[in-house]
Amino acid sequence: MSTTWTFGSEAEGLKFTVQASDNGTGGVNFVVTVLYGALNFNALYWGDGDTTAGESAYGTAFTGKDSSLNMNGAQLDGQPVAWDGAYKLSNAGLGSTPPDTYLTADILDGAPEVKTFTIDNLSLSSLDALGVRATSTSTAAGSIKWVNDDGVDDTAPPDHFPDEFEFGISHITLYFDTTDGDVKPKPDGDDLYTVKIDGVPNGADQDLDQWFDDVMAYLKANDPVVGTLADADNNGVPDLLLGVAIKTGGGNDEVASYWHALDGDADNTDPLPPNWVVSGNEVDVSYDYAVLGIV
Repeated sequence: MSTTWTFGSEAEGLKFTVQASDNGTGGVNFVVTVLYGALNFNALYWGDGDTTAGESAYGTAFTGKDSSLNMNGAQLDGQPVAWDGAYKLSNAGLGSTPPDTYLTADILDGAPEVKTFTIDNLSLSSLDALGVRATSTSTAAGSIKWVNDDGVDDTAPPDHFPDEFEFGISHITLYFDTTDGDVKPKPDGDDLYTVKIDGVPNGADQDLDQWFDDVMAYLKANDPVVGTLADADNNGVPDLLLGVAIKTGGGNDEVASYWHALDGDADNTDPLPPNWVVSGNEVDVSYDYAVLGIV
């Protein structure tokens, strides 16, 4: 699991992200990425969202307290933050040789610079508000004490499909781009392998994003074609899956379906390409929704 907090903006002269992820050994890995401008990332502060401070093995002060890197005056929604811990990465100022915590988006290869570090004995679940103390910044003031409690869960399912349909989901058909059209269960030479999930009940979640992983897990385990398809990204979705047609209301053919490529655009409701239209008896294989084991 991982969560990302975004700080600043181009208008402020500095924009960067802090991504935190459990490292599996009782600590949290952090990645700081500068998207615009530059900063010397000196210290990270964190709070769990309640009003009690110091609820961390690191406390709210550094070992060998560095008053030049305090977060005095920093507020969230007009209120001081109850910091549970703080972690120092570097001293204020750049010196004759800038430290590896000095990051800039303006480098020759066009990729933003990043800083990675690990804090042991820390849980991702204890991170609500993050505070960043940085000097030598590209902001007008030249330093920042920024606070953000709007972390985004990076492990949330991608939003490929609309949240609901007016007439509900009747069935879905998955389209795989294969070149073995003559050996499929119903050979038709179209180089597509089509898999229908039929019998979607009225009580099923209308947001296919919520049970799409269950569909793929079942097919990979039980379908003789899908189970052999490569998944180079190891994200549970075969590389050859072109998209999904979602049929609403009654009827069997796909003409009235909503076509969704797996592009993260839930608002894309382009019609299914005409040359891909299949009627009920032309689908290569069909499974009932009930076999997916969705609770």
